[in-house]
Amino acid sequence: MPISLFVLPALIVIVLFVLARLLFRQLETHHPGKYEEMGSPSFHVGNDFRPIFATLKFICRREHRELGDSKLSNVSDAMLACFLVYIVLFAYVFFYTNAHNLWRKSGSAA
Repeated sequence: MPISLFVLPALIVIVLFVLARLLFRQLETHHPGKYEEMGSPSFHVGNDFRPIFATLKFICRREHRELGDSKLSNVSDAMLACFLVYIVLFAYVFFYTNAHNLWRKSGSAA
């Protein structure tokens, strides 16, 4: 398996962290009501996962459109695109690895 299939998802995660930080900062400074409604999301989770789910809901439902903030919309859309690419790559690597292992097992058993 090409090493790029493992490096690319790692790079996407780094990009997602940078975009998340931009998203949190934009929400906190320009839309404090929405930020607090989402549970004041940050990188410190603790035992409360509600802000994470609220952030995912905000991004996937594209709730940023209601706020009329173009910078927030750009960051949210970029996060959604990166997240979708990450899921596709993860699924591809998972199925490629499993299919390859099954093929090797069935080939060696014959």
